[in-house]
Amino acid sequence: MKRALILTIGVGLGVGAVVSCAPRQTFPATVGEPFFDPGVPPVPEMMALAIQAAHAKSSARAEPIVFNLPSGAFERTWEQVWHRLPAGSLAAKPGTKGVTSVEQVRLDGSIGQVDVLVPQGEHYQLFTVHMQGGVLAAWKVTVVQPWTLRIEPPTINEAAPPKA
Repeated sequence: MKRALILTIGVGLGVGAVVSCAPRQTFPATVGEPFFDPGVPPVPEMMALAIQAAHAKSSARAEPIVFNLPSGAFERTWEQVWHRLPAGSLAAKPGTKGVTSVEQVRLDGSIGQVDVLVPQGEHYQLFTVHMQGGVLAAWKVTVVQPWTLRIEPPTINEAAPPKA
């Protein structure tokens, strides 16, 4: 009994140390912060989950997802996100309407937040998608927080279209 308790506490502390040691990261990086690669897990998974959760709250929810990633996302990041989205999803091109756009990703250990702009008629609304996950647990959306309407559509960042 005592051995099992010690083992359980040890595993808990070890997992806690691994999760809590993950550095805080923001993409695109804020001023003064180092750049990190958005193609490194769990960021593509987080972006795909956030796109789906925010798109479900948009006026275009009955349409296929047309998505946009922040400037600086590599082609392989676009591919990784696209492969996690439902069939029929497309990367946005300049001039595309009804775009669900990832604006920023924040990761702090097992807590993640993704800001996403979604179409609401002729306007766009900002949502922050809160999620939890980690090495031993799949990422899950916990809250989709709406913010006020925004008039300007997102800037479409060009990337090679994902390969089928």
